[in-house]
Amino acid sequence: MTINVAKNAGFCFGVNRIVERTLEEAKKGLVYTLGPVTHNKRVMAELEAAGVIVVNKAAELEGKPPGTVIIRAHGVSPEEYAKLDALNIRYLDYTCPDVKKIQRLAERAACEGRSVIICGDASHPEILGIVGHTGYTAAVIGSLDEAKALSYEAKPYTLLAQTTFRADMFDGIRSFLESLGLDLAVYNTICGHTARTQKETGEMSKTADIMLVLGDRSSSNSMKLFEIALKNQINTFFIETIEEINEKLLNLFSSSDMMIGVTAGASTSPAMIKEAVTLMSETNVNSNPNANAESNFEKMIAGVSMILRTGETVRGKVIKVANGEIFVDLGYKSDGVVQKGEYSDDTDADPAKDLKPGD
Repeated sequence: MTINVAKNAGFCFGVNRIVERTLEEAKKGLVYTLGPVTHNKRVMAELEAAGVIVVNKAAELEGKPPGTVIIRAHGVSPEEYAKLDALNIRYLDYTCPDVKKIQRLAERAACEGRSVIICGDASHPEILGIVGHTGYTAAVIGSLDEAKALSYEAKPYTLLAQTTFRADMFDGIRSFLESLGLDLAVYNTICGHTARTQKETGEMSKTADIMLVLGDRSSSNSMKLFEIALKNQINTFFIETIEEINEKLLNLFSSSDMMIGVTAGASTSPAMIKEAVTLMSETNVNSNPNANAESNFEKMIAGVSMILRTGETVRGKVIKVANGEIFVDLGYKSDGVVQKGEYSDDTDADPAKDLKPGD
């Protein structure tokens, strides 16, 4: 049996960053988050065990003991920022840079009098925040059928996408809108990590005998990976907990020439991926004692586990510079993030002027 783990499976840099920073803040004092910082019950249980309290809106903080508020990667509406300021609450904004970009594009388009169309889930917190930046004028569509159901006027439009929207669905909607001859500005704002994972999942599911998608069922990102894999491989299983890789499912892994594809949404921790691979590998060795799986297993784990030690000096390649932050490819599964304040002792130093992709 061969187990292939998607290179981009699991935590993206944004989720990894916010989980680490939230735990760091919890060591200093009381911490609130505006909504779950990740759609992963296991990770949220760990945060709650560290004393982190989840609230849905800033208004819920009135009368509560003072603490630090974490704004999650999904971002919030301008009204939420205003409420936090009115309550004089200290907050740390960890909105994903890609989401910030969409918010700015949406706000600018609305100010210019353009009608904003966003491809995404209308109830998703990321979309709710972006719509707020348009003054709640944007139209949200989740499919080509919904795009066809809209009424269009002789006015300019701007098309955006939720960071976790399916790339193939976005392309179909864009083609349809372009066919109408609209004055249309198109911005493919699907997250690069999401796009890479979706592409890799699609390719892997065409050759795998079984596909496992690891994640939380409340995760939009994970569920879209499941949809993509299922299109190519009917033997695709969504795994929310390790216990779901039950005896019946493990029996499917007994063939020595079988290829198992494993992918995971951006809210899935490296620990869960490692546990799943370990369980399947041990099952394979037990059912086939002559199988030389140990060396392959070690290679797989090396690809799954992101091992970075405090104080270690590493080299990386610049992917992009956005909002003062430098995103770096370290050769690991997740990218690194260098904040502007950590870039140089010179407060006037601007990484956007000093660095370019590839450095």
